[in-house]
Amino acid sequence: MPPAYDKLLLEMISRFGQDVKLYRENRGLRMSDAAEDLRKRYGLKIDQSYLSRIESGQVDIKLKHFLALADYLQLDISALVASLVAPSGIEYLARDPYVFRSLVRLREELGPDDALQTLNQFFEWMEDYDDRRKRNRGKKKP
Repeated sequence: MPPAYDKLLLEMISRFGQDVKLYRENRGLRMSDAAEDLRKRYGLKIDQSYLSRIESGQVDIKLKHFLALADYLQLDISALVASLVAPSGIEYLARDPYVFRSLVRLREELGPDDALQTLNQFFEWMEDYDDRRKRNRGKKKP
């Protein structure tokens, strides 16, 4: 495989593992319980150690394991695949150092709750702004 392909594949495997861990933990599942459920429900030869390696991005996961994990964790497969090939919102924001520093400063100055409220207000304002622009485009100038 070409090195660029290897790098992309490793990034996707790592991102999938992170997603699996996040969704498993959000559902309050211990790794050992999840591995046991996957063995029983899907007939997979998977143990806690293997699941740990999946979550840490150390395993080139088989398609049947990918599909079983997605089903077990109730993940939308098309959204999951899309998230694997596109940068996450956080990664997108972190690419621009000015935006990233501004968001960090906002959180530091306002605290996490007020910063989140401020961002929500900003996005509401953006929606209103977009709506006004759309309405104004439809109007003809005299």
